[in-house]
Amino acid sequence: MKKILIFIFMSLSLLQTACSEASEKAVQAILESSEPPVGVVFEVTTYSDNGFDWAAPKLKSYAKQLRTKFPAIKLAVVSHGLEQFQLTRDNSQAHAATHRKVKSLVKDSGIEVHVCGNFASMMDVGRDEFVDFVKVAGQAPLQVEEFKQAGYKLIVISRP
Repeated sequence: MKKILIFIFMSLSLLQTACSEASEKAVQAILESSEPPVGVVFEVTTYSDNGFDWAAPKLKSYAKQLRTKFPAIKLAVVSHGLEQFQLTRDNSQAHAATHRKVKSLVKDSGIEVHVCGNFASMMDVGRDEFVDFVKVAGQAPLQVEEFKQAGYKLIVISRP
């Protein structure tokens, strides 16, 4: 049993590294291009109810890198994992640091942040329960598709 648990832990660690490397490579590819896309949409999905603690600093770093080279590039985040529930009004105290980080992405970095209204509804969380600095999309996958149709490059940010 111990060997199985070690195998599972190591597999998840490798998967996390692979996901992180994929997003790093995607950002690097944009930075190496001579012309930027219209924008970048970061699709965030984690299986953790505190996933923005991990994702927000990564998003801020990516935004800084992209805006340094391409100041006019548009940036957006679409969240549709458990992490989105950190951004409810009820969690503003329990996740105050996360709220500050995500609010900074919106206010200071000019990044649109969307959460999935469909998933929220399935979890009995109403649209009006989210903080004012995030937008509630009807369905996150459709929101991502709208950004892609508008010329945004998709970069997936996930963590097992």
